[in-house]
Amino acid sequence: MVKIKNKEIIVDLARLTELCLKPTESITKSLTESAVMVNIEEGSGIFLDKEEASLFGKIIAALLGEHLSEYVSEKSLRDSLWNYLREVLKNPDEFKKNKSGKVQKFLNSLSARPCFDWIVVFSLGNLKCPFSLGTIGGVKFFTFKEANIDEWKVFGHKRLYERLAPYFMGKICAEIKVQAYDPDKAIVKAKFEVDTALNLIRSCYGIRGTRAAIEIVDPLNVIAKNLQTGAEDSRLAHDWSWGSTIEAKDREALSNYILCFDPILKKTQKTRLDKRIVRSINWCGEATRDKNLEDKLLKYFTALECLLVPEGEGLKGDILGELIAKLWTLSEESRDLIRKDITELYERRSDIVHGSEYEISEKDITEIDLVTRNIIAVVSDIIHKNNIETMARLIDWIKSQR
Repeated sequence: MVKIKNKEIIVDLARLTELCLKPTESITKSLTESAVMVNIEEGSGIFLDKEEASLFGKIIAALLGEHLSEYVSEKSLRDSLWNYLREVLKNPDEFKKNKSGKVQKFLNSLSARPCFDWIVVFSLGNLKCPFSLGTIGGVKFFTFKEANIDEWKVFGHKRLYERLAPYFMGKICAEIKVQAYDPDKAIVKAKFEVDTALNLIRSCYGIRGTRAAIEIVDPLNVIAKNLQTGAEDSRLAHDWSWGSTIEAKDREALSNYILCFDPILKKTQKTRLDKRIVRSINWCGEATRDKNLEDKLLKYFTALECLLVPEGEGLKGDILGELIAKLWTLSEESRDLIRKDITELYERRSDIVHGSEYEISEKDITEIDLVTRNIIAVVSDIIHKNNIETMARLIDWIKSQR
């Protein structure tokens, strides 16, 4: 974001925006330690002294503090910064006379932005299922029918939705309601929730051999509708011609697996531990899809680390071996075997990361897949049933089991 040149700092606005969306403590420090020149367009700019740079840093700090990235897309935030800086450039002297007022005006314009409710619908390609998948977390699964198209026509978008119909009609779709300022951010937020639900299904099925037992395409075709204004947006990427089938015989097993996670996924305010569960689901689901054995092993262990290893801990393999053994069985003899297996597998994971000699077999991947998918479900169930909100309490609970 910041490049030193002749003791001046040149700020890259695009990079600045990116960092605003991915909060980092270094950004304000970088802006306030020296003079700043902000490049708006080629050939134009403004020099800010140290005091002015500090004010500019406060703007960014306020952006981070407001967590605007949760609701506002990169484009919207970048546009706001550009508009603000253009205003400054028009009359730098006026800006210097009333720096605090100008800063506050900009911050007020951001905080005053309305946050809209959006309905976002993704098509899941040619995925087949003879029964209703129902709702996973906040994501509702349904088969798109003529009635759905008629419902959208009421809002005056008949031609648009007739064009979209081939991509959605008769296909299993995922629908979720989110809050966002613009359609870009609405789609990004919705896709994360949908991806989590799909990764949960993938985690339930796991792998056969080393390949995913069920192939679910990435949800690329999407409709987003603003419930307040009626505005809509759509993305049409590809009309998938293939997809797996969820068999009728899998209904009970899939339903029971999802139930282990449902209380946490449905929370509107998740604890840090709840968010670790969500990350574990996504890492595990992505691991089932990966075709490379080394990458699969890394992702399965990342899922387990998200779940069971406190921040800053060393000897992660030993920690995982101990806790997984406690959760897996009551037999001390069996615990010793599991502890040994997990520790050895983690050593192979470390060998991959550090470029050492290693050998990974299909048996290794089958074992870590089974362990990861089941441990995530067990831990999620424990957290919910025992009202556990912190990693420390979770570790204490597991260690207390005989």
